[in-house]
Amino acid sequence: MRRAIVALFAVICGILFPHFASCADYVSGDVYGGLVHFDQDVYIPKDVVVAADAVYADSSLNMVNTAFIRSDIYVCDNCDFRIQNSGNISGSIHLGNGAVMTQIVRSDADVTFLDVDAPYIVLADGANDVSWNDLSLLGANAGTLVLRDSGVVFSNTGLALTYKGGQTSKIFLDGVITLRLPQDYCVHSGIPLMRNVYGAVDIVITGASPGELFAYVAKIENDDLYVKTVRETDYYKILGDERGYFLNLVRENYPDDALLRRLDSAQNMTELNAIMSRSIALNPMMLAQPMLVLDKFMSADMAVSGVC
Repeated sequence: MRRAIVALFAVICGILFPHFASCADYVSGDVYGGLVHFDQDVYIPKDVVVAADAVYADSSLNMVNTAFIRSDIYVCDNCDFRIQNSGNISGSIHLGNGAVMTQIVRSDADVTFLDVDAPYIVLADGANDVSWNDLSLLGANAGTLVLRDSGVVFSNTGLALTYKGGQTSKIFLDGVITLRLPQDYCVHSGIPLMRNVYGAVDIVITGASPGELFAYVAKIENDDLYVKTVRETDYYKILGDERGYFLNLVRENYPDDALLRRLDSAQNMTELNAIMSRSIALNPMMLAQPMLVLDKFMSADMAVSGVC
């Protein structure tokens, strides 16, 4: 049974922190009084209470805490301290000279506020549907917020990040970022969605929709991230059938095609359908209409002439 628990613990560590050095330290029971020293990665499981006189990180390490820590934590000079905390830490975290602390967020459960005596980094790494209100407050508390391959949910917009020391906090974007906007989002408000933003990133916007023929895109201007409305030109996305697939192929091979220019000028589906209905490329049977009329005329003329 003990071997099974150790194996499970190793798997958990590998999932939470792929770069865990050994996952050797495992606090299996409550700790009261005395000094606790960690010199390698540590996992503190749920329902454990750590109420030591002080907790020391004596080297660079990763800490996963789901328990109750009622002690101050001291990080050694020039050390890299990474913590994923879904538990409760009532003490303060003290960073040594040159120490760097990163708080890892992978779910809403990890959005926990920590009392740290120096600026640090909040890294949302692979997080999905995390509240932007909560995450932005964490970033303001830390001074730097990094979003990497994550999705955030906005219940309202226009929140500026301000570091508690009076300096404007920074947001770094990396990978693919999904922004879920509220349905009542107003793109014409002119208010940036995020301020002090850096990084090259792919941004996907979901939730609010500007209409069938339009799309929201994110643009970073003067270090602020804005949402803009653009005309949607992916006709497979608009039509969802072979006509849309055909039009996308035309755009790929003939970007200046006259039909595409007319379609791109349509402001609603009524105008778009009217243009498509008059297109021979989309309605090839229209080419046969003159022949059908001629055939009917000749058939009628032969019937009058008595030709069999």
